[in-house]
Amino acid sequence: MNAKILVTYASRFGATAGVADAIGKIPSFSDRLKFRLSVLFGVWKEGDHRDWNAIRTWAESLVPLIISR
Repeated sequence: MNAKILVTYASRFGATAGVADAIGKIPSFSDRLKFRLSVLFGVWKEGDHRDWNAIRTWAESLVPLIISR
């Protein structure tokens, strides 16, 4: 088998909120129940919680780093 491994080193890291709509993907019934209850009681909200403007700004900040390599 001829495999190539690409090793990269992160020069920037960005963290934003994600999407909370994967209840069906949680394998454990008890964990799904806990998540549904936390949504019911207002601890979490389902939906897309990503801040697209922050993501775009972060992505644009990478352009000079990519071009300079």
